[in-house]
Amino acid sequence: MGRDSAGRGTGRMTDGARGESPAVPRNEEDLERITRICAAGADGDIWMDTRSVELYLGISRRTLYRLVKNGAIPASRVGRRIRVSKRALDAAIAAGLVW
Repeated sequence: MGRDSAGRGTGRMTDGARGESPAVPRNEEDLERITRICAAGADGDIWMDTRSVELYLGISRRTLYRLVKNGAIPASRVGRRIRVSKRALDAAIAAGLVW
């Protein structure tokens, strides 16, 4: 829960102390991304872009970049773009590296 200046709960879920909002599906495209990620299951491996990872983990973009920079989320760069393997991400979560 987020906190106001008096320390009371605001009723909003936030991602971290900086008041970042977790990723939530905003449109049909986001819902299709989540469907595609979930359909891949444990067998198939897909490469996700940053928005897909945000939606999959329910984290903000700032938190995602911080986790990639710290090495908690295994990522590859393709030019200037970040790509994350779903299989490697699931393994990092299972190993407790992300949470």
